[in-house]
Order: sequence, then structure tokens, then C-alpha cells
Amino acid sequence: MSAPEPGACRRGLVERVARFAVLHGSRRRAIAALSAVSVGDFFVPALPTQTSVLALGLMQPQRAAWIALAFATAAALGAALLALLLSAVGGYAQQFGAEQFGADWTRITGRVQVLGLWAVFAASIFPTPPRLLTAATLLAGAAVPAVVAAVFAGKLIWFALFLGLLIKAPAVLARLPVLSGALLRFRAFQAAVLAGDRGDNS
Repeated sequence: MSAPEPGACRRGLVERVARFAVLHGSRRRAIAALSAVSVGDFFVPALPTQTSVLALGLMQPQRAAWIALAFATAAALGAALLALLLSAVGGYAQQFGAEQFGADWTRITGRVQVLGLWAVFAASIFPTPPRLLTAATLLAGAAVPAVVAAVFAGKLIWFALFLGLLIKAPAVLARLPVLSGALLRFRAFQAAVLAGDRGDNS
């Protein structure tokens, strides 16, 4: 028997997480469970983090602040784990860069350290985590706590804005091209999951 393809395993994981978000999103423990899974967003592309936040926001609007805080913390933990993994190759990257760029390497890394932190912060105010930008800033020698704080602050702003629109101004959300599409896809997925669940229980 052949082993399942990595892509199939990832799709299976994504579907299970999304189904959990729909079926259990009204429970308090779902916030902790789904935010814990989203830590892997820095390593496994296409995890349904936005779907999880969407489901939790619709089903637990009274806990919007906790949802935003939990998922921003999860993103920061993901960045910290990425920093831990990169620490093993950081020395080699610094040595390789110095060999390639010579005396300019210190100036280059210094500029990336400063501008990279602001870029990581700005890029974090979007749905997709800035994986490559975060890695480049860390490899340039930026302080890990500063990078983690930049990710946390940016993601907290993103999730707070997203949940604020979802709960307080859904009409505005429905007019935004990307977010309205995500909302429509979630509604369709939610209906399919709930219909299937009722069919299984009948």
C-alpha cells in the first residue's frame, strides 16, 4: 500500500480543522483549540486560520477580544518557533553573507534589522503570515523578542479589525472583495458541514 501524498494529508488536516470550527465554534474551548492549531500557520501554508476566526467570531461575538488576543498570541508563538529553528542555521547564513558581500554585509544586515521589523509589523496586518520576511529579518540578526512583538502587534490589529467588521459592521465586510468572498465561502462550507452532520445523525 502506497503512502498518502503530503498534499492529501494537508488537505485532510485543513478539512478536519475547518469542520471542528463549524461544529464546535460556539464552545469556549474552541478558542484555545483552534488558536493552538494556528501556531502552525508559519510552517503549514493554507491552515484554515481565517476560517477559524470567522467561525468563532460568528458564534461567539461576545468573546471577540479574547479571540483576537488568542490568535495574535498563536502567531507570535509561531514566529518564536521559526526563530528557534533558524537559530541552527543563522551562523552559517551570517558567514555566507559576509563572504558574498564583504564589508557591505554589516551595513546590509543593519538596514534589514531596522526596516525588517517595520516590514514584518506592516505585513502582519494581513491574513497571510509573513513567513519569508520574518525569516529574512531573523537571519539578518534582528532581536527575536522584537520580531515576535512585531508579529503579535500586527496580527492583533488584523484580527481586531476583521472581527470588528464581522460583528459591528457586517454590511461593510460584505462590500470588501477579499473578505466578502471569504464570508460567502464560509457560509457555503458551514451549510454543507451542518447538512452532512444532520444526515449522519439521522
